[in-house]
Amino acid sequence: MRAKTWLGVLVGSLVLAPCLVGCQEGFWGGEPKMLTPQEQLGTSQVPIPTGFEMDEAGSEDKSTGGWRYIRHTYIGKPDPQLVRAFYHEQMPLAKWRMIDDEMLHGLYTMRFENDLEACKVCISRVKQKWSTKTKLQIEVTPHSRGKTLKPVPK
Repeated sequence: MRAKTWLGVLVGSLVLAPCLVGCQEGFWGGEPKMLTPQEQLGTSQVPIPTGFEMDEAGSEDKSTGGWRYIRHTYIGKPDPQLVRAFYHEQMPLAKWRMIDDEMLHGLYTMRFENDLEACKVCISRVKQKWSTKTKLQIEVTPHSRGKTLKPVPK
């Protein structure tokens, strides 16, 4: 009888220990409530949240004569809504103005601009083998001539 009691106390302690310690990520770890920008190589000037890796096979970029074109694809675990909140917070800090933001059938599309370029951010879920991941696509293009976009009112 005493062995069962001690076993119950031991198992109960192991199960409840994470609850007592507590953490930002929730009961068993998991995702943080806010994403932070990762260190970047190059000068893309578009923040990428931690937890994403570039899919080089699905990415391209080119620069020539003072303009650049970037279409990078990233795959990661963070929830699409956290990624959307990340861009709402981080793009103005990187000197990008929001033009529009929409969600249609699980695809989040956000458009930003600065003085020289336009940036489109697309966030969606994708199935990969035995799990679901978040796909992040960043497209940076020079401004279209003669087309001025108006920012979204706050």
